[in-house]
Amino acid sequence: MRAAAFSTSRTWHVDTSWRGLVLNELLADNHGAVPVNDTAPDVIELYNGGLNAISLSGMGLTDNSNLPSKFIFPAGCSIAPGQFFVLYADDNPGTNHTGFGLNKAGGGVYLFDTAAAGRALIDSVTYGLQLPDLSIGRLADGQWGLTRPTFGAPNVAVPATDAQH
Repeated sequence: MRAAAFSTSRTWHVDTSWRGLVLNELLADNHGAVPVNDTAPDVIELYNGGLNAISLSGMGLTDNSNLPSKFIFPAGCSIAPGQFFVLYADDNPGTNHTGFGLNKAGGGVYLFDTAAAGRALIDSVTYGLQLPDLSIGRLADGQWGLTRPTFGAPNVAVPATDAQH
């Protein structure tokens, strides 16, 4: 009779603290759809689809994946479950202003974890040429599509049509 072989189990810790945190909506060619103090900045929205509040403190947001800390969320910044967090992608001073704009001809937005967590990529989106005053956002199926600007609220899809008809 053969002796039973035993294996050793390992304990794993899965960090789900930012599992529900996503980039949710972008407006890269704002002509006035979202006015902010007599300006029309580009706009970025995050969404927390998780069950717990998430601290954004120290996380990085950028339009260049090689520079993950172009914008660093300040201490005390957090997002509650089921809530949206809106940032203005412009050079104006303020807590919710990134210091960089979005390229309306196409580009990307990248959300990185804190330096202490190794600046792991949490979420990203790359996009092409943007239409004036229309955003792109996550639709009900999780895919990105053309949307009406609805920052701070659920996204509303805009049907794509053939411009020649």
